[in-house]
Amino acid sequence: PLWKTLFNAAQYTLSLGSAALFLGVTHWSDQPTIRDRDLPQIIAAIGVLFVVNHVLIGLAMGFDSRSRLLDHLKDELSLFGVTDVMLLLLSPVVIVLADVSHVFVLLILVPIVTIAAITLQNSKLITRLSQEAESSAYQALHDPLTDLPNRTLIRDRVDQAIRAAERESATVAVMVMDLDSFKEVNDSLGHHNGDRLLRATAGRLR
Repeated sequence: PLWKTLFNAAQYTLSLGSAALFLGVTHWSDQPTIRDRDLPQIIAAIGVLFVVNHVLIGLAMGFDSRSRLLDHLKDELSLFGVTDVMLLLLSPVVIVLADVSHVFVLLILVPIVTIAAITLQNSKLITRLSQEAESSAYQALHDPLTDLPNRTLIRDRVDQAIRAAERESATVAVMVMDLDSFKEVNDSLGHHNGDRLLRATAGRLR
């Protein structure tokens, strides 16, 4: 989508701009050849780029899903942190190789692209497995017809309520409701209409 393309362009512009600003503030010599003494400064600039990039992604995802920023930052760093650091640390090597021959740059691009592609696939797999796990956990605790909490979840909630009441010297009441003439609805109108009645009742209870 266009908005994602624009966001990614702005994200990388701000990240690279922050790293360039850091190099400018620290009086980067900008020599055509990288020297050994330049490496600490380059690695620090890489750190700035890395942090700004991931904070921007975490902010965007947090605002988009209306959830906590720290949770998204943790997820983002756990998925891409190691890979991004590896790729960024290869950048001085790419520059040195470019100084020798552009052919070497093309050769090193192969493992770089491979690492990025594997990370992206792993990210998609982890996201899918996480969604499936959440869905399975939800289905295990809710009735498939009405989507209301099932017996397992109700027992858990009742146990929690009883323990809380004991701590606070309070009492707990459980109300049992019956649906009048439900058997007659099933027998005379069929189970399909009985299910419709249950779903309508569940909506009102909710």
